[in-house]
Amino acid sequence: MADSKGGFEQNTCERGDIARGAYRVIVADDNELVLEAVRQLLTPEFEVSCVVHEPLLLMETVEQQKPDVVITDINMPGANGIELGRLLIER
Repeated sequence: MADSKGGFEQNTCERGDIARGAYRVIVADDNELVLEAVRQLLTPEFEVSCVVHEPLLLMETVEQQKPDVVITDINMPGANGIELGRLLIER
């Protein structure tokens, strides 16, 4: 979600009821343009419940939000998306 300066707010999560049949999605990426593009692509069909800008907070966010799907960048500062995916599967 864009802030007043046109950038993104830190780790934007929306809590609330999800429409029946909708899937809760978390998107993790350090690139604001990619985050917005993915959100726009998914929004017609899915509930994008959270956008994570800091990959190291992804595990905590997943635990809180309990998403159906997590989409993550593979190469982010301080984190490897493939390894994050493995850690998510282990949980």
